[in-house]
Amino acid sequence: MPLLLLLSSMPGPYHYCVLIFSAVVGIDFFERSGQWRIALLLGLLYAIACASIPQAGDFVLRRLLATFVFYVVLLWHAPAKASAGARKILLALGTVIFAVLTAFNLRPLRWRGEDFPHRLASNIASYASSNPVATTEGLVSIEMVDGGYQAVNRGSGQVTNAHVISMPESGDVLSLAGSDKSSFVYFELVNRGSHILRRASDQAGRTGRAPEYFAEGQQPAVSNDGRWLAFIRQDRRTSTVWLSQDGATPQPVNVRSGPSLDEVLEMTVTAEGDVIASVGSAANPHLVLLQSAGSVTRALDEIAGPVRYPAISPDAKMLAFSRRDGGSWLLFVRELATGNEQQLTRAACNATSPAWQDLHTLIYATDCGRGLGLSALARIEFSR
Repeated sequence: MPLLLLLSSMPGPYHYCVLIFSAVVGIDFFERSGQWRIALLLGLLYAIACASIPQAGDFVLRRLLATFVFYVVLLWHAPAKASAGARKILLALGTVIFAVLTAFNLRPLRWRGEDFPHRLASNIASYASSNPVATTEGLVSIEMVDGGYQAVNRGSGQVTNAHVISMPESGDVLSLAGSDKSSFVYFELVNRGSHILRRASDQAGRTGRAPEYFAEGQQPAVSNDGRWLAFIRQDRRTSTVWLSQDGATPQPVNVRSGPSLDEVLEMTVTAEGDVIASVGSAANPHLVLLQSAGSVTRALDEIAGPVRYPAISPDAKMLAFSRRDGGSWLLFVRELATGNEQQLTRAACNATSPAWQDLHTLIYATDCGRGLGLSALARIEFSR
């Protein structure tokens, strides 16, 4: 049983439910047989294994050890026909297996709770949160609610005053774009097709008119100064980047030379209208710079590894992105002038969709301690 718990990827409550049956049966057996000291010890070990006190040292290691000792005590004192010598051999073998499995599992579990204190609360009954965007109205994100994927205004992101942003027609909102200097927030609404809608807002944070149709397209991205909108259109798995400056009619960017942009995953746009895009297959994405003035692309090979979710900083000096390492997407920031990088997350889970709240703060989506695709939002600050 302890080996199954160590191998399982199920969340903590599942482990407690499995463990509680062993505790109830074991404590009841030893109490009925008059071995009340053993029953009391099992109860104490169960309490240690399940207590939610992460401040008390390395709580992952504490729970693993308490669970292991619990089952050692339970099995050692349980009635059996095996001799004492056989029990010692089994105990030694179990200890070796426990140590090996613990070594393999401590790394993915070690940093799992690092962003728990920095999660953003919301009064919206949401199953998952993603795609955070800092706007003039506050923090806007996509939330998985009973009605599907909806855009939600979280206000300051620190107070639970969130509310759903009404769309003019039914459908799922699959991506957002905006900035704290932009006069519009852009939404990708999907029903019979993919439409880019926009909603006006002002610097005082007062909501303008309802969202209106702007263009056909996907994956909108807005420059930090609010002047440029970039999005993509797909035709038979071929992606075309479209740009709009100062609200003008969007125009396609016909790439004249450089790497292909056939598979654009995510992108960010600079104040000059240049686009940094994550392209390629989801298994092996990489970054490409599209210089819109000359319609030329250049592979950003200096940013190594499979990378996704680029986000340029408000001063255009740093780039945030996620890099896959050991099967997990970890959050990084890179100083573009020097190439110096900082790794901001370490847990063996996924940190994606970074958005700049200011020059030292990122909001991102994390699925640490949650199911795949059921991410929450967290805030991280760093020095430059």
